Amino acid sequence: MNDSLAKESFHPGGGGGHSRPRVRFGVLIWMTTETYRNAPPIPDKVVTDSGETIFTADDILQGRRSFSGMASWKTGRSGGTGGYLGPDFSATYLHALALEAGEVLSKKNYDRRPQELKPPERAAVEAEVQQALKQNRYDPRTKTLSFTAFEAASYRNQTDA
Repeated sequence: MNDSLAKESFHPGGGGGHSRPRVRFGVLIWMTTETYRNAPPIPDKVVTDSGETIFTADDILQGRRSFSGMASWKTGRSGGTGGYLGPDFSATYLHALALEAGEVLSKKNYDRRPQELKPPERAAVEAEVQQALKQNRYDPRTKTLSFTAFEAASYRNQTDA
C-alpha cells in the first residue's frame, strides 16, 4: 500500500495533517462571536404610537431569566432540532399577531372579517400585514421600539391569556 494512501485512510480530513480540526474550531469560534455581535438589540422600552410604555428591557431580561430557569433554555440544538423538544414561542406569537393584524385591518379597510373578504381584498390585507410586520420601528438613538396599535393589542391579548 502506498504511504500517502495509508495516511489518508487513517485521517478523515485527508492528507494526514492536524490543521483542519483547528481551522474548523476557529470557524466555530468566529461564528459564535458574530452571532453575539450581531444579535438584535434589547430596547430600553417598547411603546405604543401614543407613547404609552408597554414593557421595558427589565421585563425582557426577567422573561429571559424565567425561561432559562424552567430549563427550556436547554432545548435548543445546533442542528436545528430544538423545535421538536419544546414549543416555539416566537412562531406562536408571530402567527397570532399576523391573524389579529388581519382582523384589525380587515375591519378598518373593509368593515368585514378576513373570512368574509373577496380574494383581492384578502390579498390586499395580507400584503398590508406583511408590510407592517416587516417594518423596523426600532430607534437606535433612543433605544425605543414602537408597536403599532394592533401589535400592542396582540401583545396584551397574548400575555393576558
